[in-house]
Amino acid sequence: MGIALTSTLLLCLVRGEPETQYVFVEDLKRDWVLSRDGYFIGGRLDARGEFSETKRVKANGFISGSMRLGQLLNRDSLLDTSVYELRSGTLIPGTMDEKGYFIPEVGGKVIKFSDYKYKPSGPVIWNLPGEFVKKESK
Repeated sequence: MGIALTSTLLLCLVRGEPETQYVFVEDLKRDWVLSRDGYFIGGRLDARGEFSETKRVKANGFISGSMRLGQLLNRDSLLDTSVYELRSGTLIPGTMDEKGYFIPEVGGKVIKFSDYKYKPSGPVIWNLPGEFVKKESK
């Protein structure tokens, strides 16, 4: 009996806490902004991660409330970090340059979006048309 209890405790320690599961929730109505070449470019992402421009404003350091364009996609926090770009159901590894453009990693492993396992500390999909949310336990 003592051996069985010890084995069960060891198994629990090896397995650790169950990993938090996440699900992707698509949002094609969210307004986004790209900062590129001296402009703030407003638009939306489609299901493939393609950006469609709806308006463009010269970046002079100030946007009034009436000119709100949306959430910034290519934010400074993505510089010098590994990111993915979504392209038609696949994820391409790379980085964002200082001008706000995605630079693919030469020889990087391309994976299917359906195979991607989201982790809050993992690489960001910079052009994700939605968000990952915690999966509810049943």
